Amino acid sequence: MQSGPMRSGIVVGVLIAAGFGPVTAQATWLTVQGSDCTVWDPSPVSNQTIEWTGACKDGKADGHGVLTIHRSGKLVERDEGEFVDGKQAGQGVREYPNARYVGEFKDGLFDGKGLYVSSDSDGMRYDGDWKAGNLDGHGALSFASGIRYEGEFRANTYTGFGRMTMANGDRYEGQYTLNTPNGKGVYTTATGSVYAGQWHHGCFRDGAEAMHFGVPAEDCGQSEDASGSSSAASPVPEPIDGTP
Repeated sequence: MQSGPMRSGIVVGVLIAAGFGPVTAQATWLTVQGSDCTVWDPSPVSNQTIEWTGACKDGKADGHGVLTIHRSGKLVERDEGEFVDGKQAGQGVREYPNARYVGEFKDGLFDGKGLYVSSDSDGMRYDGDWKAGNLDGHGALSFASGIRYEGEFRANTYTGFGRMTMANGDRYEGQYTLNTPNGKGVYTTATGSVYAGQWHHGCFRDGAEAMHFGVPAEDCGQSEDASGSSSAASPVPEPIDGTP
């Protein structure tokens, strides 16, 4: 089923966790162990077996029930809620060995309002809007490190207006495009320095003042030790890949 615990670590600058994402090319119908009932799996893994406690209609899981997925005998996913034509839909719960989602589903994917919490060391927590398995809409994303973002997402990226607070107390408030400040924004350091104005894909310059956020200094024509520049990296969501 879609999504699984974060496997590749939580950062690309730091990035989100989960196959969050649309149906993969490997998506398929799977047969429940010991029956001819089937369920839809948007992101199957190898050596998996599935069990279903609910009813079956026209050869597909239907109604309220619990779906469990084991890989090589180990429980890797538990889904509880409503199923329609073999696909989880409406309000439900999905649990992994190190993560839990409570919220709305559509076609077996996180879709609507939902809360995702990881028990991994990254401590990722997202509470907000989802679409086709992606963070999409308005939400709040935080990590155990103290990093927090609240604002708009599009297809797992910070896009639109948002507020980012870093673990060191620095913060950015303004427009984002594809995970980087782009448009009007204000970056305020923990020591009180302010960089307000127009940002261009993570780069800011106003006379002698320069700042970069979410991109390397070199991308902005700046050096790490230049006065007024920042080496801060903007954390971005990384797909949860569904493979335990």
